[in-house]
Parts: sequence; C-alpha cells; structure tokens
Amino acid sequence: MPVANLAGAIALLASGTYQVRRPGLTTLVDGVMVAAPEASFSILASVQPLSGRERQLLPEGQRSEERLLVVTATELRAADVSASREGDVLVYRGESFEVEAVERWDELGGFWKARAAKVGR
Repeated sequence: MPVANLAGAIALLASGTYQVRRPGLTTLVDGVMVAAPEASFSILASVQPLSGRERQLLPEGQRSEERLLVVTATELRAADVSASREGDVLVYRGESFEVEAVERWDELGGFWKARAAKVGR
C-alpha cells in the first residue's frame, strides 16, 4: 500500500515559515581548514517546545536547556563530526537553535522530525 505524502498536512499544521542557515562543509586545503560559504533558506514547519516526556529522554545535564521540536517536509541536518559538518541553525523568535538530532520519516509520509538546542547555552 503506497504511503501518502504528508507535506499538505504539515502545511496545515505549520506554526510559520522559518529561516535556516546551513554552514558550509569544512575541508582541509594545503594544511589549512577552510569553510565553504553558508547557505540560507526558508522552511515551513511546526515548531514547538519539547514535551516533558521528550525532555526525560535527554541526558540529565541537558534537561533544563531550551530545546525545540521541528517537524517539516524539508530536510534538516544535524552536526556530523566525521563529515566535518556543523548542524543547521533555525532562527525562531529571533534566537538561533542548532539542529542536534534528526529523524527521517519516509514510511509515514516523507517528513523530517528534528530536535534543536538554543545556541549560546
């Protein structure tokens, strides 16, 4: 049975359009670390604070830090040390939140569920 695309449902439930900054990859050039230019784009998403249950799944020292749940049809990327890649940064109410974990839900309609932590914590 084919899976329905949930992009329309996400659009109906979205809390707004948000700006995302995607840092460029860092590469080694002649012994010097060089970062590619940053990309910037907008996404339609549902953004909300983590629930109490989701907070309980975090390590003890991180439960009081400000974090958001982001659901969108647009791919978001978390940091990947092995690929020398920083996480995407979502701007929410004038504050920056770095994407720290991402789940891809293809089997339930093709959307991305991400957790983002306030930058400068």
